[in-house]
Amino acid sequence: PDSVSYNAAITAHANAQPARPDGALSLLRAMEGEGGAPPDNFSYNGVISAFGRAGRWEEAVALLRQLAAGKVAHGGEALSPDLVSYTAAISACAEAGRAAEAAALLEELRSSGLPLSILPFSKAIAAAAKAGEWRVACATLRQVSSLQLRHNALTTNLVLRACDAAGEPAAALSALLPLLRESAAAGVASPADEETLELVPHLLLRAAEAAEVAEAAEGAEGGVWSAEDAAQLRRALGRVEAQTAAAAARRAAKIKRDAEDELALAKLEREQTAAA
Repeated sequence: PDSVSYNAAITAHANAQPARPDGALSLLRAMEGEGGAPPDNFSYNGVISAFGRAGRWEEAVALLRQLAAGKVAHGGEALSPDLVSYTAAISACAEAGRAAEAAALLEELRSSGLPLSILPFSKAIAAAAKAGEWRVACATLRQVSSLQLRHNALTTNLVLRACDAAGEPAAALSALLPLLRESAAAGVASPADEETLELVPHLLLRAAEAAEVAEAAEGAEGGVWSAEDAAQLRRALGRVEAQTAAAAARRAAKIKRDAEDELALAKLEREQTAAA
């Protein structure tokens, strides 16, 4: 078998339910062996992903380290981790709730000079949320902004839920409002969706209750959440709601058009059958 065949088999092991990392690793070792097909990044990344999906984060990270050690493939090409390698390893840590390890790998990725995307940051935020580390989740979200990466609703909602679970609604709202302002100013899609719209009223209520109990929230770790902030957030969310409604209308219109096309096609087929 060639590398393409091996990689396809590794991917099958990684995507199995449940994942089969031992089978994937055996294939990788066969590729590394004498006479085997040269492994590439795709080979290693598939096995890292298989370990992650099986909950074996330590072995996923160990394989990343092997790849980072500058192992040379049989073809003479020096391999090193790429964005997918780091993302798969960070995802493995996220599945296990290993927030510190995910954050360390993310920092390593940032220092590597590799091109970045939102995905490894989302995975690191998921790890922080699972471990109850709401401060880490918020800090990672701020990194996304500082690097001028495109936010998305999935990442936003992970942070909101992490803060909510920790009893820090003001921190959640304080993380959300700048994102809405930035997206509106840049004229790009808002990093919020229907779930965000459902979460915010609950967070506003909890923030108001916390402010009353803490006498204007002077002692709250998440900071003061004022009535003016709430008003600004509601205005920003009004734009999100309008965008969401417009997107839903477009989806509904497309579904209707597709259904009409299918009916027209079925009618045409019946007419042609009858004519024959």
